[in-house]
Amino acid sequence: LDAIRVQSVSQSVGIQHRVGKSGRLHLDLERITVSADQPGSLPYILAEGFPRGTSYRFRGNGHIQLSGNLMLIVTAYSRKEADRQPFSSAKVELRTQF
Repeated sequence: LDAIRVQSVSQSVGIQHRVGKSGRLHLDLERITVSADQPGSLPYILAEGFPRGTSYRFRGNGHIQLSGNLMLIVTAYSRKEADRQPFSSAKVELRTQF
């Protein structure tokens, strides 16, 4: 077996912002680039599950207290991995306490 060298470079940026007195917004963007010195498929563990090429991930979440017993929570996630189909999901929750 020939040795294979896999390089994975990750860059990320995050922003957190306070909304009014009772809210918070948090956004993260991550870019991952995977390359190898040999053609063919990469071992999953060496590439940390990412395909060869450049992948992007976006995560965002926020919450705001609407009243004394009502909170709105929004969560979003999206990823685009090299040659794979993009994936996105979002969730909105309205929580109340009695």
